[in-house]
Amino acid sequence: MLKKHKLSNIIFYIVIMLLVISVPLACKRKNRAPSKPTTPSGNTTTYTNVPETYTTDASDPDGDAIRFIWNMNNQIDTTDDNYITYSWQNTGTYSIKVKAIDEKNAESDWSDALSVTVQYNKAPTLDSIWSYDQTVITGSTVTFYAVASDSTDSVRVRFMSRPKNATTYTLRNWLPYQASGSTFQDMIQFSTADTYVVRAIAQDTKGSLSDTSPSLYIYVITPGVARPWIDTIIGPTVQPLYTFANLYNTFRTVAYDTVYDSVFVRFMYKKSTATSYTVKTWIGPKYTGSIFIDSIKFPSSTTVDTYYVRAIAKNKTGAQSDTTPIYKAIVYSGWVYTTPDNDEFYSSPALAQVGGEWILYLGGVDGYFYAVKAADGSEKWRKRSIYDPTSYPYEPDDEFYASPAVNLSLSDPHVYCGGVHGELYAYRTAAGIDWHWRFPDSSYDGVTDNEVSTSPAVSGNRIYVGMNTTYDPNEWRLFALQDNGSTWQVLNSYRTGIEIVSSPAIDGSGNVYFGNDSGYVICLNQNCGLIWRTRPHTGNYCIYSSPAIGPNAVYVGTDDGYLYALNRSNGNVIWRYPATTPLAGIRSSPVIGPDGTIYFGDDDGYLYALNPTTGALKSGFPVQLSDDFLTSTPAVAQDGTVIVYTYEDIVYGINPDGTIKWQVPLLGATAAKKPKMKKSRFLLEDILPSPTIGPDGTVYVASAQGGLYAIKGVNTSPLANSSWPKWRCNLNNTGKTTQ
Repeated sequence: MLKKHKLSNIIFYIVIMLLVISVPLACKRKNRAPSKPTTPSGNTTTYTNVPETYTTDASDPDGDAIRFIWNMNNQIDTTDDNYITYSWQNTGTYSIKVKAIDEKNAESDWSDALSVTVQYNKAPTLDSIWSYDQTVITGSTVTFYAVASDSTDSVRVRFMSRPKNATTYTLRNWLPYQASGSTFQDMIQFSTADTYVVRAIAQDTKGSLSDTSPSLYIYVITPGVARPWIDTIIGPTVQPLYTFANLYNTFRTVAYDTVYDSVFVRFMYKKSTATSYTVKTWIGPKYTGSIFIDSIKFPSSTTVDTYYVRAIAKNKTGAQSDTTPIYKAIVYSGWVYTTPDNDEFYSSPALAQVGGEWILYLGGVDGYFYAVKAADGSEKWRKRSIYDPTSYPYEPDDEFYASPAVNLSLSDPHVYCGGVHGELYAYRTAAGIDWHWRFPDSSYDGVTDNEVSTSPAVSGNRIYVGMNTTYDPNEWRLFALQDNGSTWQVLNSYRTGIEIVSSPAIDGSGNVYFGNDSGYVICLNQNCGLIWRTRPHTGNYCIYSSPAIGPNAVYVGTDDGYLYALNRSNGNVIWRYPATTPLAGIRSSPVIGPDGTIYFGDDDGYLYALNPTTGALKSGFPVQLSDDFLTSTPAVAQDGTVIVYTYEDIVYGINPDGTIKWQVPLLGATAAKKPKMKKSRFLLEDILPSPTIGPDGTVYVASAQGGLYAIKGVNTSPLANSSWPKWRCNLNNTGKTTQ
């Protein structure tokens, strides 16, 4: 009985405990969702790009915090508040609905939808804002301006500002609406020193907003002095600048002053040995960060001078920057002559003393032949190539790629030059107002008009010149003409049956040497009778190089990349020397130095120097002077300096040991146009002009990028007294040696 009583007590207590536990579980309430939001309220008709605000309302039965999920025509967005601001980019009819979600993620049903019709409205435009004073002291009030436009509505503008490192703008009040195109202005006071960003935005009467304007920076400073700063000078080329006296050279720099904004710059220059600078006038004021440009013309002298160019900046308080580092300029005494259109030259100048003054003669590709005074580069005369504009009004101007030759043996000296239209012109050297004759003219139909393919060679009143024709190979020949003063006469000719580009050379006995396009070197007597004809190489390689005549040999380069020394008596090969690059080709003509060294350029860009007896390469050579063809013929001074002009428009002076003595980049080095330089069938335009050396050591060279240059002070020695020291042998370009 006792056991039964105890068991019943245990069961009783278990039941009581279960009841105690179940009572609170039964009392816990389930989370309820927020109520269905009210239909969104707001404008049901609006315009594109107009921000519209829509509101709703909902509650949570459990008192939970709620958020709102908006469906803006299937674009979902969530807000913590019961409103949303939205703008449509496209026209149409759209629906808006919303539902609420509490913090336990219980969601209400979607509200009823609100239908919104969106019509098109073109947003206004806003020009960049501006102010007349971007650098001010603390406490200043600055006036800002902006122009807003709208094709159909009136517009209004509001400005905004913030410190540069802040993230939010302080918005100004909207200015009143005005007509489209009006200028709006507002004033902002700045109390604290800082850099501020100011922008503006426009709105039309329909509510459409423009893009926000670009930023305008305002520099607010405490009263005091601040210094500007200035960039390194930039010149026409990289340092050092190689230039000529009495020519304008442009220099530029950039100056800054973020405190006072406006800044001035002045340039200054002096000779490296001088103690003070020549100071230019101040340029400015300009805004900070502006480019300042000035030109400097260095004075002439008899030597090569080094000049230092510097610049300095100042602000409106007078505080100055540090002076820029030195920009170095190497200034050559000399001059530059340019054609009216700054045309290039391929013709190599002839130098002759006529009427007591030295004159340079050369033809241009612009249809004019030029006579330029060697003393100062002034123009003596220039003559159009049209023989008789009255009789031949539609005849085109000729172009001169061949080089001229001067004949001083006549009582009325002539200068000869051939053009690409197939005519050899004989100009009066002194006057230049006309020429006595041209060959061929209407009285001679033995050749058709095509290029005069070589530079003429002159011996007394005899002229030897190669002419190519278009149709009949039998008319490709070397002519021997006689200059009778006012008329010409054909004495003889030698038919080659192939084109001639290699210009003829005449020795002391009157024999004539030249090469042709079949690779033959030909020797004729003065009456064009054949003495010998040889092809020194195996294969059909053209000869564009013109021969140079030495005491015992004639030297010529060929398109197989070899320079040949040929016996003057029979044409046999004495020796040959290969260029560095096989088959690079030699279009530069050889010259002979005062010690007999043979110099020539190769299409691989190297200058070579060979022993005249053995053909061995001289120590220190070859010297690479160009990354392209080296087709110009060198000139050698009496002290052994070799003058070379390259495709890059640079003139070099090379010592006899192969080292560079000096170099002069011509002004054409920065020009946009470049030499043609292409291997083509007709190559006169591919052979660059060659330099010459005056009696006082002045170097004269025409540029294939524009201009005729006289370079003084770099070379004090005159032309070498050798048998063939330059292109066409001598200053007059006669192509005739006394040996």
